[in-house]
Amino acid sequence: MVKHCIIPALPRRRFLWLMPGFLWAPVGRAAAPRPLQIGIMPYLSTAQLIAGHQGLRHYIEKTFARPATLSTAPDFPAFQQRTLAGEYDLVVTGPPLAWAAHKAGVMRPVAIAARPLRIVIVVAQTSPVRALADLRGQAVGVLPPPSFAPAILTSILRDHGLQPGTDVELRYDRTPYNSVKAAILGELAAAAYPTVSLPSLPAELLAQVRTLHTSIDYPAAVMCFRLAPDLPSPVEMQTALFNFARNTPEGRAFVQEFGHDGLLAPDLEAMKILDRFLPNAR
Repeated sequence: MVKHCIIPALPRRRFLWLMPGFLWAPVGRAAAPRPLQIGIMPYLSTAQLIAGHQGLRHYIEKTFARPATLSTAPDFPAFQQRTLAGEYDLVVTGPPLAWAAHKAGVMRPVAIAARPLRIVIVVAQTSPVRALADLRGQAVGVLPPPSFAPAILTSILRDHGLQPGTDVELRYDRTPYNSVKAAILGELAAAAYPTVSLPSLPAELLAQVRTLHTSIDYPAAVMCFRLAPDLPSPVEMQTALFNFARNTPEGRAFVQEFGHDGLLAPDLEAMKILDRFLPNAR
């Protein structure tokens, strides 16, 4: 006599009967995509950086239908380490680190600030310094790293036969205002500042200095995107960033707040000018 056995009913949403001889296979909802990690170079307070990039985060979440998070690091070396380790998917950073990440094959530059970066070296109107060579044995004020300013200043001095730290002392000041004021007062021989800082320098202060040297144009802020199969393509991210900056009120406010004046496609050939800064970046 054949005995009958009763197989209890199973929830349809959790299991799928494949074929006789096969195992029961669980069927559930598709896993939610992991949050897209946006890393921001720590050059302002964390509160300022997070608040200023919220519009970008919201736009990316809406465009790609996946969560996104904003984060930075306690200092620039930690941020650089995390960037090169691939811990961020999209980074907003300075040119040397962006180029280092690109050369390492970790990330690809997808957007740069429309406003180029120049470094201006000024001296007091009454200063006897007439050429860069006259700075030998003197001190020059400049923003500290991770600003790109000291790297460019170092490059300028070396191009004119001056070794920073040996022939010329670099003094790091928190703001260009402090450096320019110190040069006017005779506490420094000169001050170097990025042109993006001009709006923060009063006209009456600038009237007391004269320009000694202006650098060539360099890329300013760079946005890089990580190459990974679970992420949008770099072209898709680039298109989204351009649309954000050009066609949304939040994006237009973002590029003005951070002095970008818009976003452009990076010219990788032109960015090879950054090769000389790779040793320091590494």
